[in-house]
Amino acid sequence: MTPQQVAAALGGEVSGREVLAPGPGHAPKDRSLSIKLDSSAPDGMLVHSFAGDDPLQCKDYVRERLGLGRWEPKRSGSRDHIGAMNARALLSKSKPAAYVYHREDGQPYLRVNRTASKGFWQEHWTGTEWLKGGPKGPDLPYRLPEILENASAPVLIVEGEKDADNLASLGFVATTNPKGAGNFSPDLVQHFRDRDVYILPDNDEAGAKHAGKVSELLAGVARSIHLVDLPALPVKGDVSDWLAAGNTADDLKEILNQATASPKLSSPARGIRLIPFNEIKLSTGGRDLIKGLIPRSALTVVWGKPKCGKSFWLYDCLMHVALNWEYRGRRVHHGPVVYCAFEGQRGLEGRIEAFRLKHLEAHEGDVPFYLQPVTLDLVKDREALIRVIRDRLGDVPPVVVALDTLNRSLAGSESSDEDMSAYIQASDAIREAFDCSIVIVHHCGHDDSRMRGHSSLFGALDAEIAVTRASDNSIIAEVRHSKDGPEGEQEISALEVVSVGVDDDGDEITSCVVVPADGVASERSQKWPRGLRLVREVITEALVDSGTNHHVGGDGPLVRATTVQAAREHHRKRYVSTGEGDREAAERKAWSRNLKGAREGSLIGAEFHNGQELVWLLD
Repeated sequence: MTPQQVAAALGGEVSGREVLAPGPGHAPKDRSLSIKLDSSAPDGMLVHSFAGDDPLQCKDYVRERLGLGRWEPKRSGSRDHIGAMNARALLSKSKPAAYVYHREDGQPYLRVNRTASKGFWQEHWTGTEWLKGGPKGPDLPYRLPEILENASAPVLIVEGEKDADNLASLGFVATTNPKGAGNFSPDLVQHFRDRDVYILPDNDEAGAKHAGKVSELLAGVARSIHLVDLPALPVKGDVSDWLAAGNTADDLKEILNQATASPKLSSPARGIRLIPFNEIKLSTGGRDLIKGLIPRSALTVVWGKPKCGKSFWLYDCLMHVALNWEYRGRRVHHGPVVYCAFEGQRGLEGRIEAFRLKHLEAHEGDVPFYLQPVTLDLVKDREALIRVIRDRLGDVPPVVVALDTLNRSLAGSESSDEDMSAYIQASDAIREAFDCSIVIVHHCGHDDSRMRGHSSLFGALDAEIAVTRASDNSIIAEVRHSKDGPEGEQEISALEVVSVGVDDDGDEITSCVVVPADGVASERSQKWPRGLRLVREVITEALVDSGTNHHVGGDGPLVRATTVQAAREHHRKRYVSTGEGDREAAERKAWSRNLKGAREGSLIGAEFHNGQELVWLLD
């Protein structure tokens, strides 16, 4: 008999070296019963119930489903199999120990019930009662409120709730994860940020692997990580066994004080180094993901009105990167692409199929393009996303991760400096993890002249690409801002309809591919000469920070205006002198000259109001 045959008979599946299946009387989705085929076992198999069900009943249930009949154990040599089974049955009927996990606010969340025979099952709190099965939300660490209340205390991570409780009774801040060794999930990582962590593994192979996994997940997140091997710990022993052997809290404190943090795993300054001047050399490596459009290892925002074609255009760009195709004569930096579709997942499937039919019929081999189709809270889920990318791509990291869109992956407010800063930090964490480009798809504000949201996003980005629809319906992608590259670069495209299939009702399914087009050049770009674009940018930044609604002439058209003084402050910060003279004087002359040029070119409007000169954009 094979594990596959056992799984089929019991309605379960093979997991590693065991079969997980519903226990007797449990729902079909339940997986509380474990069956391992073992020739050394009395009847060739080991049966265990994680729910604490009667072991004899479970054994008979499995044999009956396999057509083997009831098991009649016999004494063999010195082993009393009947006695052993009866002892386990008595243990399974003893009252289980219950361990309650709490939310940050102290509300119950998860209850883990453990039997003396090492069986366990989970329950979740509905607000009024405990129901069988774990909660649908993220994993939380055990004793989370105590971790938060003692923000400066070191945190001891052990393998079981009993161990954590025993340490807490001695005054330590201790925790563990649900589901036992090997199941420390990325959900838990955020709760250990900037904490000093001590990992106390059980003295067995599973404990060592678990400690390694916890260390890997917390690397670069925790302030320090210490792996602690307790002296004279018996094989398969844990910290509770060590304490039961007569060791004290003071003994443990001394061991913790002597533990050395691993420099490879912990450091708030991981990656920080000082390079002497004479060793600083110019890198001649490629600086762009797509030459002149999207920089490498940088943060780029692609924004525009809804339905302007920004996601179509970006997908087409990144497929060229994945396939190592030049993008309209522009060189690309080839490598795997990860595209996170936080909205419109089904629409993107159609675009992928349309691209495949249009361009890849003769293509051979895999395309290193990976779709992530689940809506995420990027701030909360960044570590999980990094982990999934690492697990899937292995040693070949992505060259770009696209986040489409910002709005659907931000749980907070786009206008909040705190929420937007947290989102930028999450994006930076992904960028630093893979040394890759991050491209965020975003929407425009109410006046269509800028992307919406707090100005901290504009301050953090390396490049900004605005996507608009021209009068002939062509798609215009224009580099509006680039820290280290040319500005004003444009690509003009059109959408070509492609039939991609037929739905279940017999109706045709269509999508579009992006194709080059001559189109109408951006009127906006034509109006703003290159030398005046800094004026446009600093006025835009001032409008974001301190803009107000203003009726021109008192009762004329409503515009979004800011003071000339506010725009000038941004100009002072952004201006780069090209000579060796007085920067302040050069900046003042450049501001006066270019502001005058923008006025004479009818690019801005201005008037005095309540003793201040207001200015606004006319495009």
